[in-house]
Amino acid sequence: MTDNQLIIMTSMQRRRAAGLIRDSCANFALGRCVVLDTACVQILSESLLCNYFKNAVLPLDGALHAQLMGIGTEGLKACAVCGRPFKANSNRGRYCPECAAKERRRKEAARQARRRAGK
Repeated sequence: MTDNQLIIMTSMQRRRAAGLIRDSCANFALGRCVVLDTACVQILSESLLCNYFKNAVLPLDGALHAQLMGIGTEGLKACAVCGRPFKANSNRGRYCPECAAKERRRKEAARQARRRAGK
């Protein structure tokens, strides 16, 4: 990605970015940008505008950074549940490690419920 290319975020990416700004941005206080003395433009926008956010805050969330900047996405798959990129151990991998455990428990519970129901 070039520096002057506009990066548009999806709604899920925008929510993750807003949470990252609230938790980790040093220039964010009480919903305002301390440097610009205005409302935080990055929280309000669907595109990636703030250079401080892009260079200092966004790398703290590696998955979101990879999605938005297109860095290191070769060989990665998107998780079927959360959409985060992950490195699959096989060509059949569908879930990131966190979601894989949850999906395994959910499917096992459904299988056991069917078994108890006599189907």
